[in-house]
Amino acid sequence: MKKNIWLIILFLSLAQAAWAGNWIDPKLKWQMIESEHFIVCFHEGELEIAKKACQIAEKVHMKLSSLLAYEPKEKTYLVIIDSIDESIGAATPWPNNAIYISPTQPHPYSCLGRYEDWLELVITHEYTHVLYIDMARGPTRIWKAILGRTIFPNYLQPLWLIEGYATFEETNLTNAGRGRDPLWDMFLRMAFIDDKLNSIDQLYGDYTPWPGWITHYLYGVSICQYVAEKYGEEKLTEIAKYYAGGIPYFLNTAVDDALSKNWYEIWEEWKEYMRVKYIQQVQEIKKKEITQSTPITTRGYGITSPVWSPSGNLIAYCENNADAYPSIRIMNKDGSDDRCIVKQKWFSDIFDWSKDGKTIVFSGANFYKNFYIYSDLYMYELDTKKKTKLSDGARLRDPNISADGKEIVFVSNKLGQNELMIGGIDTPIKGAKVLLSAEDSSQYHAPCFSHDGTKIAVSIWKSGGFQDVYVMNKDGSNMFSITYDKAMDVLPSWSADDNYVLFCSDRTGVYNLYAYSLEEKKLYQITNVLGGAFYPKMSPDGTTIAFVNYSSNGFDIHLMDVNKNKWWEVKIPEISATPTTTPTSKPSLAKLHPPENYNPIPSALPKFWLPYWDSSGYGAFTIGQDVLFKHYYQIDVYYDTDDKDIEYWVEYTNDELYPAIFIGVLDEDKTYDELLTNKSDYTERQRYYYFGALFPINKIDEYQRIAVGYLYKRLTHESKIPPNVTPPQEGKVNSIMASWYFSNTKKYGFSISPTEGRNISISSEWVDKKLGADFHITKSIIDYWEYICLRIKKHHILAMRLTAGLSGGDKLIQRAFQLGGSGYREHDYYYPSIWDINFGLRGYSERAFIGSKLLVGSLEYRFPIKYIERGPGTLPIYFKRLHGLVFFDIGDAYDSSPSFKKAVGAELKLDMQSFYCFPLEMLAGFAKGLDEKGEKVSYLGIKVTWLY
Repeated sequence: MKKNIWLIILFLSLAQAAWAGNWIDPKLKWQMIESEHFIVCFHEGELEIAKKACQIAEKVHMKLSSLLAYEPKEKTYLVIIDSIDESIGAATPWPNNAIYISPTQPHPYSCLGRYEDWLELVITHEYTHVLYIDMARGPTRIWKAILGRTIFPNYLQPLWLIEGYATFEETNLTNAGRGRDPLWDMFLRMAFIDDKLNSIDQLYGDYTPWPGWITHYLYGVSICQYVAEKYGEEKLTEIAKYYAGGIPYFLNTAVDDALSKNWYEIWEEWKEYMRVKYIQQVQEIKKKEITQSTPITTRGYGITSPVWSPSGNLIAYCENNADAYPSIRIMNKDGSDDRCIVKQKWFSDIFDWSKDGKTIVFSGANFYKNFYIYSDLYMYELDTKKKTKLSDGARLRDPNISADGKEIVFVSNKLGQNELMIGGIDTPIKGAKVLLSAEDSSQYHAPCFSHDGTKIAVSIWKSGGFQDVYVMNKDGSNMFSITYDKAMDVLPSWSADDNYVLFCSDRTGVYNLYAYSLEEKKLYQITNVLGGAFYPKMSPDGTTIAFVNYSSNGFDIHLMDVNKNKWWEVKIPEISATPTTTPTSKPSLAKLHPPENYNPIPSALPKFWLPYWDSSGYGAFTIGQDVLFKHYYQIDVYYDTDDKDIEYWVEYTNDELYPAIFIGVLDEDKTYDELLTNKSDYTERQRYYYFGALFPINKIDEYQRIAVGYLYKRLTHESKIPPNVTPPQEGKVNSIMASWYFSNTKKYGFSISPTEGRNISISSEWVDKKLGADFHITKSIIDYWEYICLRIKKHHILAMRLTAGLSGGDKLIQRAFQLGGSGYREHDYYYPSIWDINFGLRGYSERAFIGSKLLVGSLEYRFPIKYIERGPGTLPIYFKRLHGLVFFDIGDAYDSSPSFKKAVGAELKLDMQSFYCFPLEMLAGFAKGLDEKGEKVSYLGIKVTWLY
């Protein structure tokens, strides 16, 4: 069945998620609450959250639909799922307008830390996406009226504008948001100060160097704020409306229509405006002496959380960058002998060093019961290098060890609510005592024992956006707050003598270090920096403070002497229970329907159909799935004008149970190039009926998938068989199939391919007359890829591949293994199966070798050449990196004994993004076959990988 790949790649890429199977626990019981504009889907335990979210969503709709003068025709789905210990928000326009959020609230020291109400912030941001992307005018509206939800012009914009506008409205319509966060202001301020501002073209692609993913949000919200202030907020709406009815990728035309200027002119205006702002800000900061400190790391990006060893000779810290998994590292206090001790794909940077110096306790996330990503506590023994899990699915984070080493204080999370708890070091959750409960929706962060073990300091978020440092006795009694205001007071620690509580705060508009004297009841500012100062930790001897300093390169660890004579007292704001911002009037409540059991049918009904055509015919297809991904289907019908017949493919996957169940039918023509002895092509009719089960097994750093199924397949001739040629066999090829796939490969931001680990797949098929077949055939394939990171330089990789295939029983020429050409070599999301018959051996022509057995291997040395990270201005194209490889291939497809054919060659690859959201890999290669039938071959290729 033929398709125009460029026309439908969007839908097929989005459909991959459904085929992955079972990412939501099938045991969860789902319900719905409807209001005028929303359908909120929630599982058990989330009823009150769902009611609140629905009320907030209606309030947000009233504001945003008025601002954009647009509202969708259908209700928007809002799915709340408490399956991950991370703050998540996502929106999609396809096939339904839907928002997905987790109730887990952000850490105050994260890039999402400033909020008054998490649900309000995340719903405002994501619903802005829904209205902005769904918007249709003029020709777009006509197109959607005929074909359904097939095109979204505002989705085909640069990510900085899509995310920048949503971040602008999250700031504009709430009392918080990243657009007024001093942390985000710090990122831009230091870029201007150090003359490291991103160029305009670097906003038009998936930018990897620091500030990484933040880039689009950071620049986007700032530029949108400038346009709103200089030209009026309505101009942002005009740009969206013009683009929604115009030709995609002509962004400058939309901007010129609204502002009578192009983006280059707006960019230069914005830069000058911000330059003046930051000159004034720096002049204000420099009115006081700038703090002097010594850097002991200089790599930047994400280095955080220094923790002194009990002896004071070592410092442990966290590092998170685009070169490797997040890690905990240890170095001497002068920065020497820096080494990694723990790597984990996902963990918190709040950890502690035991007082005997032998262990480190940290929190990390992993899959729990196959469907939940929950955070647990771990202990790492420095001498034995043994990592022990202290809890299992308990959702614990931010551990800190008591002075006697027997207890640990930590935070638990569930349904977005926190508890501050204390338990035994070995089994923290067993018999744990709750110090502070979740009854008032408070959020607890970074608790820490005093050195004498009698007190605990902790940063607490309270409703309304109050983030302050509190001190209490070890048993939770006599708690008091140091401040109570809208400043972000976070990351507390203790001075060596326990007389001061150190923390960082943005109360001056710049993050600095502060110390509160328990004896004097006075607050002192310790640092005055241009960037920001975080994570203060005083050395055991009380002479030095290690902290994290921000520059335009990112975060690094600095040391400074403790000199209390240079600390200056600051006035503590009068503590009041009255918020600084209060609503002028109580909002009216939206009418909510009573909760009902989840009904997948409305969201699963077809929302579009799309025609396609080629030189041989024309067809149409549709894809559908419900918002909880429990039901997925695709229907594809094609009319072959040459043969005057209809081909079709219908498939359905049910994810309501474990395992996922799939069933399908397929009727199509299959052409084998140059299969017959006179090198003519051969076409046969293939009719399939199949069903099976899919068992995904998930872990945080590896993935397995087991599939079993039954296939009914009938083969019939379509081609005319030349005289004196034995025709390929016809008949039924009914079979049972099974496959296993395993992957623990690692790929990072700067990786040019999988960097470490392996992919293994085993697929088998059994065709037998007992199954109603006309033949007896067995067929198996084993495919193995191993990736070794070479330490000569970053991201230099040795990739090794071995593929073996064996078939027995009756021989069908069209089902034999065929070797030659580029064929299958590697794909991030796909592995070979018994359906594959053509495999690559570079340096030889397609299907140069055919046989019932296959053995082929490759050895590749892969290396980066240039990290480009630039594009030609504002055009919808972006060049990420250039990399290459040299290879040696060897293999044969044979019946009796192999006669291995060898080849050598090289490839050059360019990773790029086109049309803002299509990452591509362009490939140019040269191969030379060294044996019989070998050729000198030059080839070009292109691969579409994924969509944002």
